[in-house]
Amino acid sequence: MDIAGKGLMPHVDPLMPEDQPITQIRNDNMTDTSKPAYFIACGTSLGGTPDPEYGKRAMVVAAKAELKPIAGGMIGEAVKVLEGELPAGTQFLVVEKFPSMEALEGFYYSDEYQSAIPFRKDTVKMDFLVAVDGISEAELEARKQAALASKTDAGGE
Repeated sequence: MDIAGKGLMPHVDPLMPEDQPITQIRNDNMTDTSKPAYFIACGTSLGGTPDPEYGKRAMVVAAKAELKPIAGGMIGEAVKVLEGELPAGTQFLVVEKFPSMEALEGFYYSDEYQSAIPFRKDTVKMDFLVAVDGISEAELEARKQAALASKTDAGGE
């Protein structure tokens, strides 16, 4: 698959073979108190067809880590930069959710995933990979309740 020539659909990892979308490994078993983590990857196509070995190796460890694609696409199409600049030439951005930072780091630093990386190096240059702690559903609800209580205490509706 030549990712430079295609618009990427959300929930599809541009590095995975088209016949094996990563959405097949989706897992929604997070609890309200779990604190998710997000993996943000920005990259540039170097042309050519990704080696299917990358997908084979990465899919196995991604499933174990309960990776869930959230969004992704081509810069300027599905992805809009509102302020600042991405590295020159960046073509795509992908956001993936993990049940925890421990799961995300376990995925990325695992021998299995590290052994997959060389199979993407000839076709994709990763401009940056970022791991971000998320906020649990319980914490979101607590913040919402605190904001509502603050508004009520201040005489709001």
